[in-house]
Amino acid sequence: MKKIIILLITLTVATKLCSQAIFIGPTIHYNFGSEKRYFSYGIEASVWVNDQIDVMFSNPFPPYGFDLGYEWSKGEKYIYSEFQIGVPEIGTSHGIVMQWTNETPKKFGYQGSVWCAFFVGADARIRIFKDEKIFAPGIFAKVPVCYNNKPFFW
Repeated sequence: MKKIIILLITLTVATKLCSQAIFIGPTIHYNFGSEKRYFSYGIEASVWVNDQIDVMFSNPFPPYGFDLGYEWSKGEKYIYSEFQIGVPEIGTSHGIVMQWTNETPKKFGYQGSVWCAFFVGADARIRIFKDEKIFAPGIFAKVPVCYNNKPFFW
């Protein structure tokens, strides 16, 4: 519960930092690459600084932003944040990930993904730690919370 509250506070602060769009939603991934295969579930929020209209008319940079996510599976937990770049339908993300279990200490690594989506999408994610590599294709859905610094639903 604390992590969801931290995620919502981060979203509120990000809205005040001139973001163009904020999306939040659930994720599910099938993880393999180590000795075990498993599903993981999570919640992710993404904040975009500029949008497609900016690119077409005045901004030379493609849309970019960052995401923040919390993911869990049987015994394992992850927190990650990535820089994102792309257009609304396709893009790539790169950042850091922290993994831990109740029995093992926290470890940090790299996480990267490519995705194709609008409100519902698919991604291919890789996590690289010092002692393992995990490939995790997945699906997700994201609902806009804010667009052009205005709440989306009211």
